[in-house]
Amino acid sequence: MIDPKKFIIGTAQFGTDYGITNFYGKTKISEIKKIIKEADRNNIYFYDTAPVYGNAEKILGRFSKKINVITKLKNINEKRINLKNIELIKKNFYKSLKNLNLKKIYALLIHSTKDITKDNSELLVSLLKDLKKKGVVKKIGVSIYEKKDFDNTLKVFKPDLIQIPISIADQRLLYKNFIKKIKKMNIEIHARSIFLQGILISNKNKLPIKIKKKFNNYLVNFNKKLKKEKIAPIQACLNFVNSINEIDKIVLGINSLEHLKEILRNNKKEKINKNIFNTLKFKNSHIINPNNWPNDV
Repeated sequence: MIDPKKFIIGTAQFGTDYGITNFYGKTKISEIKKIIKEADRNNIYFYDTAPVYGNAEKILGRFSKKINVITKLKNINEKRINLKNIELIKKNFYKSLKNLNLKKIYALLIHSTKDITKDNSELLVSLLKDLKKKGVVKKIGVSIYEKKDFDNTLKVFKPDLIQIPISIADQRLLYKNFIKKIKKMNIEIHARSIFLQGILISNKNKLPIKIKKKFNNYLVNFNKKLKKEKIAPIQACLNFVNSINEIDKIVLGINSLEHLKEILRNNKKEKINKNIFNTLKFKNSHIINPNNWPNDV
């Protein structure tokens, strides 16, 4: 069982209809209040959000009091970072604080590592370090999709925290002890997309056609093996991330109270045989990378 304190509630669906498996649209305010109440009851006080998640920050600020927030910077559209960009980012950060009704947050992340590789990226890093020095941000970091994103980040600064996509299907970042190396650098690791953006726990016939085509054979095999072992997909996904000692926290994209309760119920189930994990690894590293999906949904 994963200690619920390790869970982070992902709020993308609080303010948008985000998600390729989100069949219900933006979560209603009344439902969000129930989710937050249930999270509190289970000692879950971490929330992952971003200004691009519609009004998610404002909703959190209204309904949740004792929370730790990880939020992200808006992507910079220009090819070259300048002081005007930095002032706007700074202004938007303090706007986020106001929306969240907080004086400080747990972490501020660079949402796109493409911004790290732009000219004058040191201006961006300098801003992050300054906000940390002022005490309005406890940790600074990045959200990555693949190893090269982390390598590019290290060329500019060493993050306190990184978010990575990882699931029983997407095991790319476990290759050559990559995560172990990060942990030895004393960097906090948060896992996201542990259900592969919901693909692993959804009815495959409801998936977007292009996504279904890419993952159909895998999902048939995935569900067949789990059914044989009498293991629920959510249980398998949770067991997998729990088997990785280097992961500090786990982001759960939640769109309903029942969704959260189902996760918590499956979290209490007994451990499964780890030998099954390797047999359920998706082999094509290009297809499994969520960064390559925008044109498929």
